[in-house]
Amino acid sequence: MRVDGTRIGQVAMEKPEAKAKPEAPAASHAKGGDVVISSHASRIAQAASDDQTARAAHVAVIRTQVQSGQYKVDYHKLAQKMVDDNFGLGK
Repeated sequence: MRVDGTRIGQVAMEKPEAKAKPEAPAASHAKGGDVVISSHASRIAQAASDDQTARAAHVAVIRTQVQSGQYKVDYHKLAQKMVDDNFGLGK
């Protein structure tokens, strides 16, 4: 590759501040440091909260069964999950 030194001055150098910046979506009802959460984000947050509540209830049931000696391990199911996870077949 050959660089022609006489034409180097003709090359327009682009300044970083001259680049077009993507504009953030306008939040007309947000003021100052307020945070506005979209309805989609609110639904996601609610679903996560619901999942945590359901999981906590499930864990409480299992904890009670373990403490009372009623919880029984399904060793075949446990072994199958271990094999599936080892080979990347699990969730």
